[in-house]
Amino acid sequence: QRSSTAMRPAGPIHPEPSAEFMAGVCQTDVRVQRLKIRMRDGSRIAARAYMGERTVCGLIWCHGGVFARNSAATDSELCKALARKGIGVVSSSFRDGPFFSHPQAVRDLEDVARHARSELFAGLPIGVAGGSSGGYHALLLGVRPPDDEPFAF
Repeated sequence: QRSSTAMRPAGPIHPEPSAEFMAGVCQTDVRVQRLKIRMRDGSRIAARAYMGERTVCGLIWCHGGVFARNSAATDSELCKALARKGIGVVSSSFRDGPFFSHPQAVRDLEDVARHARSELFAGLPIGVAGGSSGGYHALLLGVRPPDDEPFAF
């Protein structure tokens, strides 16, 4: 008969982050930069970049809004909270219904992701996430990442 202790891992599965890491990650100051990102058709889309003092990774945030409402400013407090933890965030508006048809929103978010990779988070791991209908856009963006460069998370 096996001992129940034999089934447990020797150490913690997820070790506690070091004090140095936490000192660099738990930040109070967040810089919010308003951007106009150029799309492939030449138009510009409003966006906001949220950066803490030290950014360890980036995130493309896709806002929700029933596929027809809201903007880059919709989830500002969430984006600031992520930036305080070391996750730089770019939240952008995108063209969606009822005046633009699918897949225009995803095309706009692809262009935002390209801009984020080259201008905001160069050399950092980048993820994509969203809330509500923005989660759907994030899923589409993650399945077919721009330039076939997969997202880290």
